[in-house]
Amino acid sequence: MIKLGSIFVGVYCATLPFGCQAFDANKLTSDAATDAPLSDATDDANQQTDVSSPPGCAREFVVDVIDDFEDNAADPFWSVYEATTDMIAETDGMLEIQLQASAASLTYAGYISSTGYPLSNSSAYVEVIRMGGTTTSAQTYFNLTSAGNIGVSLVQAGSQLRFRKINGSLQEVVSSTSYSGSTHRFWRIRESAGTVYTETSPDAALWTELGSVDTSEAFLNGITDIRIEMGAGTYQSVIDPGIAQFDNLNGGGGTPSDCQ
Repeated sequence: MIKLGSIFVGVYCATLPFGCQAFDANKLTSDAATDAPLSDATDDANQQTDVSSPPGCAREFVVDVIDDFEDNAADPFWSVYEATTDMIAETDGMLEIQLQASAASLTYAGYISSTGYPLSNSSAYVEVIRMGGTTTSAQTYFNLTSAGNIGVSLVQAGSQLRFRKINGSLQEVVSSTSYSGSTHRFWRIRESAGTVYTETSPDAALWTELGSVDTSEAFLNGITDIRIEMGAGTYQSVIDPGIAQFDNLNGGGGTPSDCQ
């Protein structure tokens, strides 16, 4: 399969975890750049609960968006963006993003689906094997968005994993928790009965809710044309931002047996 080229700047900006339009570094600093741990009171307010996986095909986002990254090339349903050459590649059965050291400006790379899909009573999940530097301001993210870059995002930045609502270049933190590579190895976003949930899991079997929001509040443009995205990068100079690695999008390896 042939890897798609980097997409043009306008789309690239729209896909960033905070967008490029009217970018306000001070606004970002208020909840992301400093990556200060939240207070115990905030963590308690967002206490997690175990939730079971929805039955049958409801646990998958869409059959056409399943990828195990084993073929070392971008599948046709992906558009690929990267701020500099050779930031992103499928290698060793994973999607790997090499974050750029000491980059002075917005420097991101990722995959975003070329086509939108319905999200109603469905979900998307991915295995996040490795983060950008967890002691830096580097970001690793998993987004579901509609037209205008409106939707929801799971973002790891520093020591925190955050559930955010996205509205163009603006973001609002819905809930947050201290990041754990083992506890939060799998990230999932799903919609059910008018509510969008974000969840994490150590094994893609038992899921723990991070936060939720009304579907109409999260997706102002509706949920019939949702794009799935994963990526990583930096918005300011970081000496050693590290590497991000993703695997097993929606289980990977083709159509699940219970969706045939």
